[in-house]
Amino acid sequence: GTSYSQTADGSTNKAFLVGAGATLIPHRTVTVTLRYNDRDATIFADGAPDREDRTRDFEAGIAYNPVPAVYLYGSRRKEERTSQLDRTVDTFACSWSPFPGGALQVSVSYNEIMYSDLNETDTSFVPFVRWNINPRSYFEISYQALNRESDAARQEDHIITSTLRFGF
Repeated sequence: GTSYSQTADGSTNKAFLVGAGATLIPHRTVTVTLRYNDRDATIFADGAPDREDRTRDFEAGIAYNPVPAVYLYGSRRKEERTSQLDRTVDTFACSWSPFPGGALQVSVSYNEIMYSDLNETDTSFVPFVRWNINPRSYFEISYQALNRESDAARQEDHIITSTLRFGF
């Protein structure tokens, strides 16, 4: 595909994009995904030389769902970029939901993403409980522990949310 954009300062960005992907299911519990993307852009600005910007990435991921209550996922993406350092992005995710579809739903999930160019790791841990009081009413509560850690900084957030809904 192609894209075209113009900013308020008059510079323009014309890009050509190509992508391809495949999903393989070698076993009912395993899914393998492969993706390739290529983006070639030219940035035009008055009074400045044209700038070429290219990004290519290839990603391979595998998901394992041995039983309905357990999900595991891992992937690696290699990005080659002309305007920034090349990098690798590794992702790992897992979740556990012991009572799917019942009146009491419980789940725990963990996600981790590592960026090689920033030497940064982002993690999230999210337990969640929902009680379906009746078909139109529920109470749910979740906690999120979010962390971002790199050589430059560390950020930590803790979020609790709850909802009580009564339907008539």
